[in-house]
Amino acid sequence: MTATMTPKQGQLVKFATTIFNPAGGGHKMCPRGLDRSRCTLASVTTTTRLWAGAAAALVLALLPMSSSGQEGGDPHVRAVLDRIAPPVAAVTVVVSSAPPAPPTFTATNTSATALEILGFDFEPFLRISAKGVQGNKTSRAFYVTQDPTGVSAVPPVAHAGAKPAWTQLSKANTWRWFEPRAQWRQVISPAIRKTKTSVTLGPWSIRARYGSTATTIEGHIVYKPTLGRLRAKLVEVPKSSPKLKVQVVQGTIPGIVVTNASGKVLEIAGRDDKPFARVGPQGVDVNVSSPTWRDTKNISGTAPSEPKWQHLQGSPVLAWLETRAQYPSEEPPRSLITKHVTLLRWKIDATLDGAAVKIEGVTEWIPVAGLTSEAFPWPAVAAIGAVVVGSAVGLFLLRRRRAPVGAQ
Repeated sequence: MTATMTPKQGQLVKFATTIFNPAGGGHKMCPRGLDRSRCTLASVTTTTRLWAGAAAALVLALLPMSSSGQEGGDPHVRAVLDRIAPPVAAVTVVVSSAPPAPPTFTATNTSATALEILGFDFEPFLRISAKGVQGNKTSRAFYVTQDPTGVSAVPPVAHAGAKPAWTQLSKANTWRWFEPRAQWRQVISPAIRKTKTSVTLGPWSIRARYGSTATTIEGHIVYKPTLGRLRAKLVEVPKSSPKLKVQVVQGTIPGIVVTNASGKVLEIAGRDDKPFARVGPQGVDVNVSSPTWRDTKNISGTAPSEPKWQHLQGSPVLAWLETRAQYPSEEPPRSLITKHVTLLRWKIDATLDGAAVKIEGVTEWIPVAGLTSEAFPWPAVAAIGAVVVGSAVGLFLLRRRRAPVGAQ
């Protein structure tokens, strides 16, 4: 199930998946080529695994897309959720598309009754409830759905008819996975490519069980032509120090990369107007209670009310997802589709050694007639991936020193 990626995309995704291999026998740090049978899920904490998964997902979300029209690489093709049948009041499912990766499914279950997601052989591979999340290590789907590239090996113990072997994945009541069964894998015809409206390509369905009740997560795959694109752009950046640089990386949620070699401390406010991060001579400290940090790490639930600072790294570079720059829809109103317009103005409050500095921007709609080929900021994307992956590595090593292998 290999998705279409450019060589540069493949290098970045391989970088993330090599450090924390999400399939191929486990979730421990297990570089390709080593004996994956020694890499077991119990060897790494849930938090570390989630951070590593966020790194791979973040890199994929920020990559420019291929337009091959097959193998899941077309940015015009996306999965749409229609219904859960029969509906379950305690269960919600969110489907998101970020080609060339398969669509991501995020399921939440607020009840004590288990929601079981069935795999490729109709065996349960996930069990989600208010008590937490469990995964079935003898299910092929358990490994494949955690690898966005689809290239990791499935261990021999995972096969049709195998007895389920459940392991605890999280204490939360929500889980996200990549779902290749909702990915279009056929060639898009020239006639469809010429259309100016959305075209339904076909249905998809994922079987599940809620307690003893059979249920189905249903949807369809749609081809949506490019009518334009959203672009976040900086219009005001700090001018007091040439060694303080701010960059924007385009994505569904725009990314911001700050490099501060000024020798001064840059304090950045989050979307709640409270301190979110400090970048300076000592490196980066983040308030892990900040909604902006939780957005970047895709942490759900209610954020703690009190700030909690954590030293992230020694280099003065910070990257995060900036929801203040995100337009709430994929496109503007139809009356604006053919116009180059500013849809959103945003700002990020910050201080440099206590003095206020400006970081301001706009999010624009550029119609298809105005699109040009722009160089993609690979260094910025690499910085975002490296910061997030580096955070996971640091946390892993810290916890390794504090607890024996297998501690949860």
